[in-house]
Amino acid sequence: MEKNERENLNRIKDQMNQECIRMLPGALDALGDIIEDPSINPIARVQAIALIMDRGMGKPEENIRIRNAEEDMDAAQERLDAIFAKVKQGQE
Repeated sequence: MEKNERENLNRIKDQMNQECIRMLPGALDALGDIIEDPSINPIARVQAIALIMDRGMGKPEENIRIRNAEEDMDAAQERLDAIFAKVKQGQE
């Protein structure tokens, strides 16, 4: 990307950020109206609540569990043992 293209892209990003900041109060008001209006679909209300909580409070950390079959762990250990054996042979 050429310098002029980068500058134009940065200028556009700055303009978008400024416009988003300008619109933020109205967006929050609209989400608040959705949350408080019992005639609006409950799913939409929950989504509005989630948006406010995610942006205002930050998304909670996610834990990821990786489960391996025991035989996979045994095979991985065998590969590591073979690698360490080769390294050890090279040092002798």
